[in-house]
Amino acid sequence: MQYSADYLQWKSWNPTDFGGFTMREEVYFGQVVALTGSHTSNSTKILELGFGNGAFLGFGKANGWHMAGVELNPELLETAGAAGFEVMTAESLAKAEAGSFDVAVAFDVLEHIPQDQLAAYLRSIRRVLKPGGHLVARFPNGDSPFGLVYQNGDPTHVTFLGSEKAALYGTAAGFEVVIIRGDLRPFWSGSIKRLAQAVIARAIGALVDLTVANIIFNGRRVAFCSPNLLVVFKVPT
Repeated sequence: MQYSADYLQWKSWNPTDFGGFTMREEVYFGQVVALTGSHTSNSTKILELGFGNGAFLGFGKANGWHMAGVELNPELLETAGAAGFEVMTAESLAKAEAGSFDVAVAFDVLEHIPQDQLAAYLRSIRRVLKPGGHLVARFPNGDSPFGLVYQNGDPTHVTFLGSEKAALYGTAAGFEVVIIRGDLRPFWSGSIKRLAQAVIARAIGALVDLTVANIIFNGRRVAFCSPNLLVVFKVPT
């Protein structure tokens, strides 16, 4: 299965709700951008790789940022363009001006890139970021058995990354590694039930992570309970 109309239907992406985001996504996206330490303003330019149904694009637009996105599927490109976003294909990204963006994000993208192309792909992103700019990426956690659910849940996933491998490829692409951690888990998303679940899950996860680190990995901390990893890379200044 490629990124066809069937794939979009399977993902439940459609033009009628393009760019919409939930309260939980709003909190999550805000926390993700905060990890970069970037001082955002109306002049901030953010690039999203693989924007899908446009939730992050919509969030950025609501915050007044200049949002641009890269996608493979022509339908998604057309929908995003009609919604007023700057859109690019992979080919047009290669022709974009160097140092054009402050931040790039890639939610659930790197697992789609063949491993032998990953360093070059990251270099292509680094090229369009300003000195001191950041790339934030989320992908299934290769350090955890819980990551298998997401890795094997999509037939277009071809690369499984753990923290060490992610750091290796980021460094090879010329980035500085700022953060490698388990995915963020926002406490508040508008529901008392979800709040209670988040508090319990975080407490249990922290205890299990600590136990695994001390018993199995000789004190080395691993985001064992997180199904996704989150990394922040920085372009050297």
